[in-house]
Amino acid sequence: MDIVVVASDKHSKTAEDLAEYISNNKGHNAINLSLNQYKMNNNDKEKPKNLIIIGDETENSLTSIHMKDLKVSHSNNGVFYGYDKNNVVLFGRGDLRDKNALTKMIKDIGFTTSTSVIFEVLAAFVIISIIGYVVVKIFKGHMGKREGKHFKILQTQVAADSFMKNDFDSWVNLNK
Repeated sequence: MDIVVVASDKHSKTAEDLAEYISNNKGHNAINLSLNQYKMNNNDKEKPKNLIIIGDETENSLTSIHMKDLKVSHSNNGVFYGYDKNNVVLFGRGDLRDKNALTKMIKDIGFTTSTSVIFEVLAAFVIISIIGYVVVKIFKGHMGKREGKHFKILQTQVAADSFMKNDFDSWVNLNK
């Protein structure tokens, strides 16, 4: 199966890692494109059949187009992914109130090796940094917008990891 992973610049590293993992470990051809590359290279008649769309409606305009068609969806601790026969949408919501629950989720799902070595290193860093970060921010008494953006990227990475571990094979089987 040929798969195109489309993400905004904000999530380009997640898209790159995901496409590489799918190509190297799942036996499918996957490429990643920025949202701008996708829009420039795909007209209505020649759209790719299988898309993985990364980013919420504010980050990726394809998300709002495909959200209404999703047949299966999962939303937990600010992590969202869903899919239909040909499309996957995944993103983080960026709500800092989900930090403690996300830390527990990362430990529970074993957010480590499924999508790349980068995710493995990130998992250890994330668990340590979230705990330290929350303590520092509680001490200072606020959590700002900048932190929310970084947290949203982390949630999106966890969404990608969760999808690959839990539902990628089911999605691929819908296309058979």
